[in-house]
Amino acid sequence: MADKTIKNPLRKRILRDIRKEKGKYISIFLFLTFMISIVSGMLVTSLSMMYTYDDGIETYKLEDGHFSTNSEISVAELQKIADQEDSDTAKATIYKQYFYNFDYTFEGNSNYSIRLYENREALNTYSIFEGHAPEKNGELAIDRLFAENNNLKIGDTLTFDGKDLTICGTVAVPDYSCLFENNSDSMFSATTFTMGFVTADYFKEFSESKLTYSFAYRFSDRSLDDRASYDASTDLMNTLSEQLAPQGNYLTDFLMRQNNKAISFTREDMDGDTNSTIMMLYIMIALLAFIFALMTFSTIEAEAGAIGTLRASGYTKGEIIRHYMAAPTYVFLAAAVIGNIGGYTCFRKFMEDMYYHSYSLPVFKVVWNANAFLLTTVIPIVILLVINYLALRSMLGLSPLNFLRHDLSKRKKKHVTKLPDFKFLTRFRIRTILQNRSNYITMAIGILMANILFIFSASMLPILNDQTDNVLDHLIANYQYTLKAPVELDDSSAEKYCLTVLADDGGKEVLVYGIADNSKYLTQVSMPAEKGDIIISKSFMKLNDYKVGDTIKITEKYGDKEYSFRIAGSFNYPAAFSVFMSIDNYNDTFGKDADYFTGYFSDKALDDLDDSFIYSTMGPSDYSKLSDQMNDSMGRMMPLMKYLSLIIFVIVIYLLSKIVLEKNAESISLTKILGYNNREIGKIYIISTAIAVLVSVAISLPLSTVILKTMIVYLFRTFDIWLENVHIGTSIYVQVVIWDIVCYGLLSFLQYKKIQKIPMEEALKNRE
Repeated sequence: MADKTIKNPLRKRILRDIRKEKGKYISIFLFLTFMISIVSGMLVTSLSMMYTYDDGIETYKLEDGHFSTNSEISVAELQKIADQEDSDTAKATIYKQYFYNFDYTFEGNSNYSIRLYENREALNTYSIFEGHAPEKNGELAIDRLFAENNNLKIGDTLTFDGKDLTICGTVAVPDYSCLFENNSDSMFSATTFTMGFVTADYFKEFSESKLTYSFAYRFSDRSLDDRASYDASTDLMNTLSEQLAPQGNYLTDFLMRQNNKAISFTREDMDGDTNSTIMMLYIMIALLAFIFALMTFSTIEAEAGAIGTLRASGYTKGEIIRHYMAAPTYVFLAAAVIGNIGGYTCFRKFMEDMYYHSYSLPVFKVVWNANAFLLTTVIPIVILLVINYLALRSMLGLSPLNFLRHDLSKRKKKHVTKLPDFKFLTRFRIRTILQNRSNYITMAIGILMANILFIFSASMLPILNDQTDNVLDHLIANYQYTLKAPVELDDSSAEKYCLTVLADDGGKEVLVYGIADNSKYLTQVSMPAEKGDIIISKSFMKLNDYKVGDTIKITEKYGDKEYSFRIAGSFNYPAAFSVFMSIDNYNDTFGKDADYFTGYFSDKALDDLDDSFIYSTMGPSDYSKLSDQMNDSMGRMMPLMKYLSLIIFVIVIYLLSKIVLEKNAESISLTKILGYNNREIGKIYIISTAIAVLVSVAISLPLSTVILKTMIVYLFRTFDIWLENVHIGTSIYVQVVIWDIVCYGLLSFLQYKKIQKIPMEEALKNRE
């Protein structure tokens, strides 16, 4: 042991170097620990959630689709029809899945609805969180997330259809992992909509007027991919339609799993979370890499004399590189260990709670994921160590004499930039900024990132509220009824319309409306009489950068039918990506009878419309689901992002301002010898950094706005929404500036303390 110590006494310096530069290493440690904790927690949770979700497809026997009929048909008869398909087509097993739709009032609010099923045992079975499944009449199991959002507990009572039901358990079902009441909704609502389950005997006691004859199916071949499953579902739908028609029966709804938002939205969102988390991680690494390269150069400059002595004493370049990499390596490894512990404990729990507060998922299983560890820990540390190594190797290529003379420049000295005839202090500050421009540029990038996060966290919820107001201001009608089958009404306020759902080239859902001539609800535009001409919503036009006169093609989402239309105009309808044509052209285009329609527009509730014929109703409260749900689910994430932005701001400025002072330690020392006091020196160096910070903040605000608007519009495409006007309030910019100034004010105190500690003899140590 003694021989090794004598052979390499540099080992004794490692801990001493860490203590000496404790501010720098503590900052790096906190930055890495916090970054690894957050990203590791997010990735582990999202990947574990995806595993739980995928595992639940088989565990809870998730359907491959469902359909509804206009009248009661036995499962045996439907199964007989399904079995008539060709042998080379996947066989489907049909399951009865009747349900009731009830509206009810809860705590004075009449906008609540429940979809009531009988207990499930064979298909779409549920995961129980609390309590138990209904065992006797009057017991009700409801969705866990709905219960959480409305503070409902075991033993509480809900009343609908004239019956009091006692909650006996909270559950999660695989076919409603995301609580979309209707598949056409742009946003789910886990606050006003839920599923309920009662015993099979008690299920028969409810009003049949609210009953929907629904059936689900599942293919026996579990290896089918999405396309094959879709093709098999299409065959099943066609077979059922053909065989039921002669009996006077027909399908009122047919929804394949791939098109079912209540099933697919959750998984797609988890994929999006994973990708955005990884992107955020590597942006952070890029920033830290810049900072670390600058810190490495600063360390070499400060230790130039020692390095020159060691090289002249016979130490190899490799030995010196390994020595200077030792301290950061220890700090990185410590940050990795603690960061992963934090990620798998507190941050994982935080993210788990966020997912459970947004989606109705089965019981969570934490899964160790080597890919997450590789992405969050191994790759970042390897990148930082490689950057450190390359920086050291590059500068250690100089001769020992260069280090002893503190001549570390590989290039010839450039001419000094001639400055205008400003005051002495002004020219000194400008010169300081120019000499440290690489540090200040990196600082500006860090400030930009921090301010983007801050503005995003502060503006997201107001933007959602603005979007909701915009939607409500441009509704076609206060109420939009979609029917199971055409039903004539005498109410003169009701206006017929047609509706089908197609998809654009990017797979986005497009609502295709057939509108009555001289519509009293769409008064902004007239429907073109020419067949093939359409009016489209401005949101759809901007999404695809269409112009009037363009020909567009929209198709069945998974089918082969394609429709071409010419854009004759547009109008503001932000509720959905939509296409409008005359009702006559609609029925002609889609091969419907001349008197066909699918629903009614109305500015008042249609009380004379029998509930048994209503498939769905959209009212003003339904269009506010986006704002309500996003406020609820994202409200927990926004404060975390705000704190993260402030941490990035503080650490970036602290590290880089420290580098600037260390780089100029000799100049500061010489200035002290010339008679300047600490306060006067602070006016030069601290104010120089303050100017750089203020300029960076000023530049970052408009840049942040441009970047954020692009990011937010892209983000909301996930929800089939185009944000017409992304407005960021002035008060948010004021908050950013105030927080930045406050944070820098605190950091300037640390800079001043650093200036005080620089001794006069620093300028004399390295004089030749």
